[in-house]
Amino acid sequence: MATNFNATLQAGAVTGPKVQSNVENGKLRVFTSTYTVVTGDEPIVGDTITWGDIPDGCQILGYLSTLNCADGTAATTLNLGTTDTPTALLGASSVADPAVFTMTGINEDGAVFLTTEVTTLQSVVAGDTLLAGQVITVNILYVQD
Repeated sequence: MATNFNATLQAGAVTGPKVQSNVENGKLRVFTSTYTVVTGDEPIVGDTITWGDIPDGCQILGYLSTLNCADGTAATTLNLGTTDTPTALLGASSVADPAVFTMTGINEDGAVFLTTEVTTLQSVVAGDTLLAGQVITVNILYVQD
């Protein structure tokens, strides 16, 4: 007689813990936001750049998420985080030279960055004023649904 393993698995799934969609069979989503520094309105040290919101219940994939920048002013740094934790995704990183920063730190030691509410992403300018005309782009890849 054949054993129906699918029925056995389904029975276990009903009584076992519910798997979140961002853990299994979720959809890969992309959040992209670009900021171009306007001449005469350059952000100064301490100013905040608000990139936008990512939804509740998403898992950010740090190894696929980046902050990209063009040439800037020497000694200028940006971080990337939330309104509650300014360096949640990326610590202070120099945007003086063209660079691509990957947010692998959020997944160190098996950690998972999972949003529990709509989350605003922002950066704080430090070190020096951003250079007029500099382009900075944030790409966040996350799993949801």
